[in-house]
Amino acid sequence: MVQTQKLFVYVFYACFLLSNLPTYSWGRRLFEKEGPNYAVKTIKTEYGDIYDCIDFYKQPAFNHALLKNHTFHPSTRSNSKPKMAGKNTNSLTKNDMFLDMIRFKGESCPSGTVPIRRVNKYDPDSRFPEHNVSGTVFALGQTKNDPSKKYYGANGVLSAWNPQVKPNQYTSAEIILRGGTDSIIAGWTVNPAKYGDTQTRFFIYANANNKLCFDSECGFVVTRPDTPLNFILSPLSNITGPIYTYPVFVYQDAKDGNYYLQVSSRNIELGFWPQNIFAGMKNGASYAGCGGEVYSQDTVKPIDAPVMGAGTYPDIYPDKKNFAFCKFSVVDDSHNVVVPTDIEKFTNNPEYNAVVTNQDHGKVIYYGGPFPVNV
Repeated sequence: MVQTQKLFVYVFYACFLLSNLPTYSWGRRLFEKEGPNYAVKTIKTEYGDIYDCIDFYKQPAFNHALLKNHTFHPSTRSNSKPKMAGKNTNSLTKNDMFLDMIRFKGESCPSGTVPIRRVNKYDPDSRFPEHNVSGTVFALGQTKNDPSKKYYGANGVLSAWNPQVKPNQYTSAEIILRGGTDSIIAGWTVNPAKYGDTQTRFFIYANANNKLCFDSECGFVVTRPDTPLNFILSPLSNITGPIYTYPVFVYQDAKDGNYYLQVSSRNIELGFWPQNIFAGMKNGASYAGCGGEVYSQDTVKPIDAPVMGAGTYPDIYPDKKNFAFCKFSVVDDSHNVVVPTDIEKFTNNPEYNAVVTNQDHGKVIYYGGPFPVNV
């Protein structure tokens, strides 16, 4: 049973590498070709990113074949949010500063439009060859395999870092929901092949009924005019402190069945994945997890391995704050946000590790690597 669970995780993550296949990226290609021509307004951020404000009904999500006859509108919001059960504190860091600086500074797209990030050219193909010795590596806290359990959301408070990677590598911190072959991932990443830089960016990803997409490329409906996807996180944690945390929450609405995305301590709702684009997650997920993921195209020595999180290796219970962590909770079948009791660690490479702890009135997963070569 354990091996079956591991196999499911491997298959799930293998899909992550295929996200930019041309077959599934028509939404992005259409926008690159036509977006600026029908943009109502253009906003340039302090980091140089350009977002075009386009009509809500012309956003890439609605090129999805299953959304042609949708009834969504710019004011579509969650109808039934999960309730917090018990204490929900966050005293893990010296500076519990949530990253609320994600909105456009002093600007917003006009009412009835949404911001879509412009790229200068079609995103580089982020597919990589067959996995080798390095390949994709995970260090996670995940729910145990139990067919009787359902999860209707995942909530993670992620410490935010800027681990450096080479052009053929990426590193991410994320929460995960999965059911069948469907999955949703949300968190932050440093992914030069996808985003063309080494900035720490918020990202989302979904495998919905075998359509594999980053961000708003197909299926995710953006609803806010003032808060974009792919925003650059700032400030970021430092190994000597302070540590900055960032909350991300994905949950299925108990009434309309859509999966909504919230960020920031202010519960800013960015949009949703419609229920009808999924097959295995129409009614909840069978798996939830949180932690780190890295990838390297080439077989590399530990000294050249991609950094996960803070780059520290949590091989023992951490007594300092210089580790990457995720404070993790899930949404149960009563649609309450609860601390999961069935969490175990999953790692598939000894250069990286995860430690699952009971701390701060919840489950805290410390993760990172590679293993220090001078130890």
